[in-house]
Amino acid sequence: MMNKQIGEISRKYGEHVFRMAITHLMQVGVDNLKDADVEAVCQKMMKETPENYIMTPEFRCNILKCSVELAQIPVWDILKYIQTDIGIDGVTVHPGIIVNFKQNATCRELMTCVVPADTDDEKLEEAVNAVEKKLESYIRKTGSAYGFSFCKEIEEALKTAKIRIKDIPVDKTFYL
Repeated sequence: MMNKQIGEISRKYGEHVFRMAITHLMQVGVDNLKDADVEAVCQKMMKETPENYIMTPEFRCNILKCSVELAQIPVWDILKYIQTDIGIDGVTVHPGIIVNFKQNATCRELMTCVVPADTDDEKLEEAVNAVEKKLESYIRKTGSAYGFSFCKEIEEALKTAKIRIKDIPVDKTFYL
């Protein structure tokens, strides 16, 4: 239901305005935290939080302190972290960048893996280039790509580039 409403707002204003509105929404919160006297606010919370309140005053103070620290980080970095590193029920997230390798001539699936969200694109390109060079060398020696271990070479190239491969979280596994 909420996704539908958010989607309607995005379509109504267009993607660029929608993205800027999200940034604005978060930035307003950040701006309100910049000059906050955290200790004074926490002291007030400690005194004024009712005994039967759903959150303890200590918990509320920790939320405020965490928010102030997060306010020092650029909004899009926080959004990227949410997208890739925070599991939220009912939302499709993944723990990094999903990378898919396909064979150039046939588009046959070779390997799909997840690399950390902060992986530099240049490092990924270097790893791909290393695999392509090994494949070319293999073809020159054998006359074809038959028998070339794509997965082994991709994993080795990523490891050499110091790119850690993460498991892809799956919802179901079928053994055939």
